[in-house]
Amino acid sequence: MIERHHTSWAKEYAEKRLGMTLIRESTSYQVSIVNQSFEYNIRLTDDLQLEKIKTRPSRWFSATLKMRQEMDDESYMMDSTPDIRFYVSTTENLSKTDSLYVKLATCCKNAPDGRGIIEFCDETREKVRISRHLVDAGESPACIGTVRHVRGATYFSSETETQLSLMHIREFGIPDRNPQDGFMSVRDKVEAEFQLPPLTPERRVMPMFARNFLDTGMKFVDFLRTQADLEMP
Repeated sequence: MIERHHTSWAKEYAEKRLGMTLIRESTSYQVSIVNQSFEYNIRLTDDLQLEKIKTRPSRWFSATLKMRQEMDDESYMMDSTPDIRFYVSTTENLSKTDSLYVKLATCCKNAPDGRGIIEFCDETREKVRISRHLVDAGESPACIGTVRHVRGATYFSSETETQLSLMHIREFGIPDRNPQDGFMSVRDKVEAEFQLPPLTPERRVMPMFARNFLDTGMKFVDFLRTQADLEMP
């Protein structure tokens, strides 16, 4: 997660420092749903139409580092250096014959507007809630814990096969006791996510790949810190 005013710096870093080009801009909703004790990620269009369902990423390596966090002498508070989260994960698309996929697809088919998983609370489209069709299908309103509205830009380098996604996110969390009211928590944030090439058997034993894995996040944060220092009066 980065500060909102760091977005332009991140774009500059991708294009000028890493030689990346913008390959995709998208807007979507991402829904986290729990079914039979397992969590799944659902991707919907900006109009809440079903696109795909994936298993929740299985992160078999994970680490969070705080880079050089220091005390500010004037404010006596810790600085706002971004967290760096490193993880290796696996995920896969859910089969269209899976019972959950069939159930959700049926809800979308039964909804006149196709919004069978979540729907807008009103015409302003400011808030969302679980779809009445999903509740009618027997799901509890609490089965959806988080909804994210994501406006993203993806940059890519064909030379290094590295990808950077800049995402402006509005996150809805904590389902209200009254399903009609949607979610009690709404917050806005910006995330920057690097995606390195797949971890093949050959790359697993390459020290350079592991070193680059760590350096990618650390160099990015150092760049943001430098830019922030230059802007200080």
